[in-house]
Amino acid sequence: MKEQGIFAFTIEEKKPDQDDEYVISRVDVSEKPKADTAVTLFRHRNDYIAKLLGNNGFVLHKELEFLAFKYSYENKDIFWKAYIAQKRGQI
Repeated sequence: MKEQGIFAFTIEEKKPDQDDEYVISRVDVSEKPKADTAVTLFRHRNDYIAKLLGNNGFVLHKELEFLAFKYSYENKDIFWKAYIAQKRGQI
């Protein structure tokens, strides 16, 4: 990535009472996940993301939590967080 380049990405932030990962149906979120169509989603803590960004030369400019989708099988709202970071230039 070029110096001063912008990097934007989304994650599901891990809350204290949540597991690091969970399985969800990639076909229909209203159904129980089936082995042949399920995907594993991973959650990450805010401090982990901050450490990764810092260790790789990025400055965090903005973060915003938003409703990504309704996981109707478990009747839960799934929130993700968007990050916008910038690659530091040479000092």
